Amino acid sequence: MWVRIIQEIDFDIRIISGMKNSVKANLAMSNLRCLFLIFLSFSFLFFYSTVKAGELKIIKTGPQEITLEYFCSKLNIHEKEEKGKVYHIIDVADAGVTRQPGKPQLPIQGFLIAVPLLAEVKLEILEQKTDILENILIYPSPKKISVTENLVLYLREEFAIDQACYAQDQWIPEQPFHIDSDNYLRYQKVAHLSIYPVQYNPALRKVRFYQKIIFKITFEEISGRRNRKITAATNSNFQAFWGEFEHVLEKTLLNYSMIKDQPLLFISPNKARKKENFSPPALPPIKIFLEQEGLYQISGAALKNSGWDLGLVVPQKLKMYTQGQEIPIKIFGAEDGVFHPGDKIKFWGVPIDSVFTKTNIYWLHQEDVGEGLRIQGRDGTFHNTGPQIDQFTDHLHLEENYDYWHDIPDGEGKDHWFWAEFSAQSTIDFPFSLYHVAFREIDCTLRLLFYGKTDTPTNPDHHLTIHLNGTKIDDFYWDGQIEYLRQISFPDELLLQG
Repeated sequence: MWVRIIQEIDFDIRIISGMKNSVKANLAMSNLRCLFLIFLSFSFLFFYSTVKAGELKIIKTGPQEITLEYFCSKLNIHEKEEKGKVYHIIDVADAGVTRQPGKPQLPIQGFLIAVPLLAEVKLEILEQKTDILENILIYPSPKKISVTENLVLYLREEFAIDQACYAQDQWIPEQPFHIDSDNYLRYQKVAHLSIYPVQYNPALRKVRFYQKIIFKITFEEISGRRNRKITAATNSNFQAFWGEFEHVLEKTLLNYSMIKDQPLLFISPNKARKKENFSPPALPPIKIFLEQEGLYQISGAALKNSGWDLGLVVPQKLKMYTQGQEIPIKIFGAEDGVFHPGDKIKFWGVPIDSVFTKTNIYWLHQEDVGEGLRIQGRDGTFHNTGPQIDQFTDHLHLEENYDYWHDIPDGEGKDHWFWAEFSAQSTIDFPFSLYHVAFREIDCTLRLLFYGKTDTPTNPDHHLTIHLNGTKIDDFYWDGQIEYLRQISFPDELLLQG
């Protein structure tokens, strides 16, 4: 017999202002275990796939232009039946496909071209050779949905068709190419050239196949700005400037030789200057991890141990960030403008409320621009003459994640991590600590969440007894591979301080 406790041991108790406590579970027929699930989900949106440049070659280059020739000698067409219709899938060697769900899935090839810094790109087709194929019903690009089976997450393709798109009497795409020049590859401005060897008219079921395209790319000066003259001095420093990244440019850019021959025409001087003049800050940001909500304190001594030179600290320039937002802090000490080892920074920290993690990240910076946000004080003088409260109710939640049950029944969306597992005739202790307990002769509540692992003809399958600090407080049964929440009331006199 097997039983799993899913993670929760909860107490509702009264505290006034703690020998250690222990919950003991004895199984006559089963096991105990506590669970917490961390579940990762990835979704990918593919707009296009880039490919090798094996079918595109440069015919001619000039200071302000390049001429390219594209060949596509063969289309691979095969059939696929879907919902009673026969569709055609068109492939081109070394090409990817468009991935807009429901729209015709067409071959696409992508290339990167270096662009002069102060230029815009113009593309002109000089020559083309095409062929028309008729009675073609191109298969629509499927949509991708996330599916989880046996705790394995994967993407599955599902048929989808955009009926409005397939009713259009026009070529898709409108042009056999698309160029986007608003990109940078580190310091290098680049254009992404997409070539579509196939256009499709859905209403007429016609395919226009581009067997050959010769086109010219011209780099035109941006209006009102002129490119700088090229100096031979920087050519000798080209490799030193790019370092190992030069090999990436050589393998990635079609016109790599142009930027090597004319570096000042292509490389942004501002970006290059930033690279050459960059130096790390004297006080690097400090990364802080926290998992509980509360008031946190950082001493000057802790900052020094983390590598900060306290002599460089300007207290009013200190700033704290989390999740991209600055939060206010309070500085105690440093009235003389110097941050001493005994001075302190205090802030209110909050964990992340997520099934993936509870750890939140805070960053402490010293910035040159502007002063940091500060916690503002206000008068806290107590004027209420009502009754004084000397006790309050609190809640203790205990959870550990030591054991993973990968094939939990009906596991989709469930937590698969457990604290402990044990079988029949065994005992397990769960120690915990309590402080400042207010003994007022009231009932407290213990909640335990279990999961039965086995299911046999014997009914019931599971039998447990629960003891708190040596006193038996419950004896119960349940059946099957199900979650089972047990709530137990007991007098507060059974609790121990500590």
